[in-house]
Amino acid sequence: MAFQGGRAQITLRHGGLDDDGLRAAGALAARAFSDDDLFRYQYPNDRRRARAVAYTHLRLLKMVEKVAIITSAYRDEQLVGVVVWIPPGAWPYAPSIQLKSASMALRAAGMARTVPFRGASMFGQILRHHPRSRHYYLQLVMVDPSVQRQGIGSQLLAEVLGRCDAERCDAHLETQRVDNVAYYERFGFTTTLEVTAPSGAAKMWAMHRHPTRGREAPSEAG
Repeated sequence: MAFQGGRAQITLRHGGLDDDGLRAAGALAARAFSDDDLFRYQYPNDRRRARAVAYTHLRLLKMVEKVAIITSAYRDEQLVGVVVWIPPGAWPYAPSIQLKSASMALRAAGMARTVPFRGASMFGQILRHHPRSRHYYLQLVMVDPSVQRQGIGSQLLAEVLGRCDAERCDAHLETQRVDNVAYYERFGFTTTLEVTAPSGAAKMWAMHRHPTRGREAPSEAG
């Protein structure tokens, strides 16, 4: 599927990424997220943070490829965006994926030379708040900073949000950026929980969306 985003042709591809794609996704995550307060809190070492962020996102994409709905955006064959949805019934993850996730967190902490599971109390609140009702879980959406505000995020989200409305199914997400709260509100999400790290250095927001008929995708021109 192709569409015009900004000045460049954007192509959407569905399914898991190959090894080159996973490496590109890790590098994209480092560019997109390394300056976020949450990852600064988790990985305080500035020189090592980008590597840990890249590793965790690369491993996440590999771990969930058999259960997730993954869509990638390309511009001139370069990866510029990825979205990961977990469909109803696939969350919480199977014990095998949970074990891999814990191992991933330990290794990432080692890479960053920091305490493992930093922010565990904050993540615990988020997990306890996660809905038990049937829903699609937006676990990850990332767009390369160089092409943000060109409609790529909307295109990545559109298919599954449309499916939510067609199936009359809720959607749920968490975000670590305050400016994302207003962004997701434009898609019909509302904040249901705000949590803060013990030091106050980082925050997370849980957001939920009920299905709506006739909703139009918002513009990202602003």
